[in-house]
Amino acid sequence: MPSVTGGAEHAAAVVAPPVMPAVRGGEQVLAAAAETLAGDLYLEERADVDRYTLAFDRLLAAALHPDDSLRLVQQAADAMT
Repeated sequence: MPSVTGGAEHAAAVVAPPVMPAVRGGEQVLAAAAETLAGDLYLEERADVDRYTLAFDRLLAAALHPDDSLRLVQQAADAMT
């Protein structure tokens, strides 16, 4: 029978908004980071940063708690056996 292990302590390290400080022309700005198969993108325009921040906030609000996610994955694994 498949076993799924882990818990909230494992997920805490990966829940971070895709926005970071950056320096452009000697001025500190915010940059949105996006990893793609073609490489990493760093978007510094305020509208882009706001769009990525909003998308992250919406995904985080819709996401299950890590413990609930673990239970859901375990149920799906159990259903496959």
